[in-house]
Amino acid sequence: MVLKQMASVIRKKLTVKGTVQGVGFRPFIYRVATECNLAGFIANTTNGVIIEAEGAEANVNSLIRRIVSDGPPNAQILSLDQQNLSTTGENGFSIIPSRGNGEISLMVAPDTAVCLDCLREINDPSDRRFRYPFNSCVNCGPRYTIVEDVPFDRETTSMRVFPMCKACLREYRDPDSRRFHSQTNSCRECGPRLWLADKHGNEIPCVDAALATANLLKKGKIVAIRGLGGFHLAVNAEDDDAVKLLRSRKKRPTKPFAIMSARLDNVKSYAHVTAQEEAMLESRLAPIVLLQKRKGNSIAESVAPNNSTLGVMLAYTPLHSLLLSGGFRALVMTSGNLSEEPIKCSVEDAIGNLAHIADYFLLHNREIVRRCDDSIVKFYGGNHTIMRRARGYVPRPIVLERPLKPICAYGSHLKNTICVAKGGHAYVSRYVGDLDNLETVEYLEETVAEMERLLSVRPEIIACDMHPDYASTKLASERTGLRLCKVQHHHAHIVSCAAENGVYDRIIGVAFDGAGLGDDGAVWGSEFMIADAAGYDRVAHLKYFPMPGGDAVVREPYRMAISYLFGMMGDSARALPLDVIRETDDGRLAVLLNMMRRNDNSPPTSGMGRLFDAVAAILGLCYNATFEGEGPVYLESLIERGVEDSYHFAFDNSSKCAVIDPSPVLMSILEDVRKGSEPPAISARFHNAVVRMVADICAMSREKTGLETVAVSGGVFQNTYLLERLTKSLSEHGFTVLTHKSLSPNDECISFGQAVIANER
Repeated sequence: MVLKQMASVIRKKLTVKGTVQGVGFRPFIYRVATECNLAGFIANTTNGVIIEAEGAEANVNSLIRRIVSDGPPNAQILSLDQQNLSTTGENGFSIIPSRGNGEISLMVAPDTAVCLDCLREINDPSDRRFRYPFNSCVNCGPRYTIVEDVPFDRETTSMRVFPMCKACLREYRDPDSRRFHSQTNSCRECGPRLWLADKHGNEIPCVDAALATANLLKKGKIVAIRGLGGFHLAVNAEDDDAVKLLRSRKKRPTKPFAIMSARLDNVKSYAHVTAQEEAMLESRLAPIVLLQKRKGNSIAESVAPNNSTLGVMLAYTPLHSLLLSGGFRALVMTSGNLSEEPIKCSVEDAIGNLAHIADYFLLHNREIVRRCDDSIVKFYGGNHTIMRRARGYVPRPIVLERPLKPICAYGSHLKNTICVAKGGHAYVSRYVGDLDNLETVEYLEETVAEMERLLSVRPEIIACDMHPDYASTKLASERTGLRLCKVQHHHAHIVSCAAENGVYDRIIGVAFDGAGLGDDGAVWGSEFMIADAAGYDRVAHLKYFPMPGGDAVVREPYRMAISYLFGMMGDSARALPLDVIRETDDGRLAVLLNMMRRNDNSPPTSGMGRLFDAVAAILGLCYNATFEGEGPVYLESLIERGVEDSYHFAFDNSSKCAVIDPSPVLMSILEDVRKGSEPPAISARFHNAVVRMVADICAMSREKTGLETVAVSGGVFQNTYLLERLTKSLSEHGFTVLTHKSLSPNDECISFGQAVIANER
């Protein structure tokens, strides 16, 4: 008789790095190890998750396979290292206390939307968590906004002040519970508390604060709600008077408000939703998704005036779900802040700054460790572009094809983010904002310190924009003892897009935005470059026109219309039958013309965003902008679909860098206006002309260089009509087109491009 050979017993140490803390990874490993009859342990450390597994070789290998294939939905595994150890003969598998030694090399998990299991509990009258506004488990809830340090444990989060009651502790210790080792586990007996307050912060006694708040919203009141990453200002989205009152108090005349609904069927009653948009709305990311309005919908027109889209999100916390269950189709949920300032997150700060806007405050006592705005995405042609990258996406890293030295990049002045990079990962911060006020600049400093500490990065290189007057450049320049690398704005845009797609070879780059300092001192913004991280050659741009008043043209885009019209036509432009001419009084017009004639505070610009501003003003859509990009937003919103003809740009190829003259386009627009053509058709022809021009310049660049890869970046490419048509046109002409996938094409991506370029230099 042949005896069956006993299975060999081995022991392995597994080091797993990535988003593996705060996502139910330890409970998952515990269950799999137990199923596989393995002994050993798992522990969180500052260097990732450490597993020691001992048992039959086949079973240990099965554990390794399942780590990769069956991990928790919110986990992101970047590396799994194996090391053979001597067997110990121990029995049983356990989760042991976290270890804080060693270099930090892990990722904090993003906040994720409440899961269906937790929603069912708060809606079940027989459940002990019925109407509990902070319900969560290992699969959902706050992470990034509550973590203070790593490794991720209750004691390193703002939940540490809420000791679990006996019932919650039993769940926490139960391997069969989805709250097994859930660091955010709590209930009404032991967790955070919700209360309603008046505008002075005085608590208003009530049995159910969420229900009382819903009743106030039904009466047209404005309520500041402390949520996951900060405060929202909320009103009933179907109450036009309430929305207009919010606009008046917040001094936000026309910029669209985001709205929130409880269910997808609510959303479908007022907006068109594709299958991809539906999936994104219901995903754990739960961003704001820009959707096409339905005609005759019940949402107040004042929510998004003069706009064909609505910014919509589904309730992503139990608190939001409870508020919406009060009978609302949708609530306005706009950032709780003053104009251009960071979102408020502390109770004291919100009451001190928002009391003149909000009638009431819905508050809780779970501290928000770091504020975080809602993310925004928009779909086009089967793809999507990120308009703002924050909650749900941050702090997931960009995985790099090439490792970077320890670098901190300070980003741009507008739509600022910072990027902290080391090794194979680059971490782009949540959206910080425009650095036009002290509070946002302080927020930038706070973000730099926090990310360098959490990621244990001691930068060797500091990167920033080359513009000397940017607040981000000034802050970066103040850091002594480190190498400082100043990067041209549009070069950073192009390299950001290429590196995000894993491309490091020279490419054709297209960067369209409003402004960025150029090498010649002009304000660039329609840049065609042959570029890689090591450098660039500028090969084409729009013809320069003056910006009368400098940055004032952003707030008053009619100035650019005057610049283009009089630059093309001279004094005869006075006779044009345009409102933008008639409504600019003679005194103001004389001042602008003198500024341009004398080159007084009128820097030359090639900004594509400025051309869009001028066209919007010529068509009478926007003379004075109440938010950045208002005119271009309206231009895109009213495009007449099905118009395939286009205007034509002129090219001057007499020098090494081609100059693109928009004069023929503008003269054609003026002729169409004279003939009585409607703005939607004119807008379509203008957009089509831009697409055709880009394709022509890229074709000319390919003839000279042989390059067939094109990277497109810059805020203008948040225009998805333009992006979709351009991608299609370039692809049909044989180009490989790179677009942003994980970052926004606007200036939020600049910091990542700066980091890659600084590393190369």
